[in-house]
Amino acid sequence: MCFEVRFPEYFRELYRQGADLGVVCFCDISETDNPDRYELIKAHLRTRAVENVMPVLAVNDAGPFQTAPTAFFDRDGKVLAECRRNETELLVWEVEKLPDTFGQAGRKYVNGRLSLSGQQHVSPCIAQTEGTGG
Repeated sequence: MCFEVRFPEYFRELYRQGADLGVVCFCDISETDNPDRYELIKAHLRTRAVENVMPVLAVNDAGPFQTAPTAFFDRDGKVLAECRRNETELLVWEVEKLPDTFGQAGRKYVNGRLSLSGQQHVSPCIAQTEGTGG
């Protein structure tokens, strides 16, 4: 994946297949500096991680100006490690599968309901009240 980072459907398919990690291999460099593009791509990666409750590893070329990060994002979209932009660095990260937090379990619940039912909108409150009599 590279250009596909802009389209949530590709990551959703990985989620449906039960992938434990999303990996995005970029060759996203430029002859001119473009920090806005870098931040936009980074935002896409964070979003793909949090919406699919899936860690994401992004790998980019070293080049004159990097327009996508080499970084590791956890299941909540938090950047746990990131190489310095426009520097030649190597990122080594050990991925550990952890139990879901309350928020992660809630996102998975809603994701599952959306996937199975084809509904466009499901209230997050459903996950908290269903089966509790409230």
